[in-house]
Amino acid sequence: MNQNSKNIILLLMLLLINFSLKAQEAEVFNRDSAFQIIAHEQNPIKRAHAFCYLGDSYFLTQTDSAIFFYTKAFDNSKFSEDYFLLANITTMLGEMYQYGDPTKAAEYSIMAVEYADKSENNEAIVAAHILLGNTHRGNKDLENAIEEYQFCLAIEESEGDSIGIARVYNNIGIVYMMSFKYDIGLEYWLQSLEIKLALGNLVSAASTMANIGLYYKDIERFDEANDYLQQALEINLKLQDYESIAFNYTVIGRMYQRKGEYKKAIDNLNLAVVYCDSNQVRFNKEEAFLGLSESYSNLGNYKKAYEMASELISLRRDLYDERNNEITRELTAKFESEKKQKELELLQSINDAQEAKIEEEKANIALKEENNRYLLIGLIFAGIAIVSVIFVLIRVRKAKKEIEKQKHIVDEKNREITDSISYAKRLQDAILPVQSLLNKAISENFVLYLPKDIVAGDFYWLESIEGKVLIAAADCTGHGVPGAMVSVVCHNALNRAVREFKLSSPAKILDKVTELVIETFAMSNHKVKDGMDISLCSIDFKSNEVVYAGANNSLYIIKKEGGELQEIKADKQPVGAYENLKPFTDHIVKLHKGDLIYLFTDGYPDQFGGAKGKKLKYKPFKELIKKQHTRAMDDQKEILSEYIRDWRGDYEQVDDICIVGIRI
Repeated sequence: MNQNSKNIILLLMLLLINFSLKAQEAEVFNRDSAFQIIAHEQNPIKRAHAFCYLGDSYFLTQTDSAIFFYTKAFDNSKFSEDYFLLANITTMLGEMYQYGDPTKAAEYSIMAVEYADKSENNEAIVAAHILLGNTHRGNKDLENAIEEYQFCLAIEESEGDSIGIARVYNNIGIVYMMSFKYDIGLEYWLQSLEIKLALGNLVSAASTMANIGLYYKDIERFDEANDYLQQALEINLKLQDYESIAFNYTVIGRMYQRKGEYKKAIDNLNLAVVYCDSNQVRFNKEEAFLGLSESYSNLGNYKKAYEMASELISLRRDLYDERNNEITRELTAKFESEKKQKELELLQSINDAQEAKIEEEKANIALKEENNRYLLIGLIFAGIAIVSVIFVLIRVRKAKKEIEKQKHIVDEKNREITDSISYAKRLQDAILPVQSLLNKAISENFVLYLPKDIVAGDFYWLESIEGKVLIAAADCTGHGVPGAMVSVVCHNALNRAVREFKLSSPAKILDKVTELVIETFAMSNHKVKDGMDISLCSIDFKSNEVVYAGANNSLYIIKKEGGELQEIKADKQPVGAYENLKPFTDHIVKLHKGDLIYLFTDGYPDQFGGAKGKKLKYKPFKELIKKQHTRAMDDQKEILSEYIRDWRGDYEQVDDICIVGIRI
């Protein structure tokens, strides 16, 4: 299932939760009545409910509009003690910002949890903590994400809410999938599916079947993928759920296309188009036309491939026109809302001014009548006030001196901490190979090394042994001071594996480093799972042979002839403590003079930026490397550095960056 589809399914589930939370105080609205309430109602809570309704009506169609109305709802209710309503609003705002502004999503997630806890309503509490878990998951903080989901699971189990339990199982499964613990993640999905089937919730069960089928498709276990997708399709057909039918036929068609069975792919994708037309499902229809065009092209039927591509272009043009019309309608709705609100505020301000003027006249009359009587009392109080002021000034001066003293202590501590971290940076820099040593071992190279903080969890490593050059780019758990401490342990383990244990095979080096890292952390009284992801190469410049082994980090190769980028994938496990740990694998590649290799950590593609504040990701990273590979190595480094700086803009760097480029 592609990312857009997953997002739509997630939003649908959360919208159902939102409607459930509102059931206790629901009002019957339509858009016209909501705008009438906003224009004429004085009660801010009723106005907030109206704004909430408008936010809900745009939830799945216009993100900006939904955010606009939910924000208005929050402004009208934030000073109230209706914590249930506030929890609901902040939960929805957190969801809306989750895919566009992670910082705001995190802020609203925390607010939602605070309001939900005050409301003492379990549905609101679960919804808010699921949102917070999703926020942690989006930031790859999987440990805290699983903690939030487990908390929600305990509540759902205590209340015997089977649907809630199934929903949480699904989220826990996603976290384990992201942690590369596929067997555990799949087990949670299967438990979620079992509950849904037992409850007869066929719509949700079919959705979970489709997710499981997509997982099997992605790992190319096509038989299992087809079983689950066909089961989902059978349910969808019985329920006449045409949108899901179209989606499943699209996925099955894409699966056959990936297997190279293009005629079966075309049959299923054509069925997807038929069901899309029956339900006006534009997104699946786009995907189906794209698959049809590619499949016909692979069969050599370029005329049909062109026809399908033309249909795709026409469909996207229609979507663009509809989007513009919807934006125009939305801007008009916003304008009318704000116009009515400003008119109401103007009338209110006129009434307030008139009432204030009357009250002022009454006050002046009373003041004149009481002036003489209060004059003496005023003088007495003035004397008391002067004495009080003198006393307060004495205490303030004393407190000021104490504050200045404490500030001096804090400033001194901060200087000591900064000096210590700066010294730690010098120590960490000392373990990194200097450029002259790199140039001596590798004539054409570059290293782009950009720590997030003063010290880093990323590092690069170089060693020469038996006429070969060993070089690595590594990413240790965490960044800053904790990451730097782990990097020292891992760097030392690499040196020992080569110098003390005389290992030269990258796979055997990583096996030994894993053993040494686990042994080091085993000395602690606490359970430590820290380790590193790494790309490690052994390069023989005489024979131009490269041996590569990796932990989660791939190796990119670009041949001089042709300029195509080849990715050699790493073993899906870290160096360090890990369930089902297996020996690492050596990959032997024969290269030619002028070919290039790139070792890197995940920091570069994980940076947030661009117009929408999203991650760069690996595809643009690959395209950038391919585009610049013919340039000199120093020029490549400068281009990569400038590109990521421009991409981030005003966004903060979120992770250490380390890229090593080598020309054979």
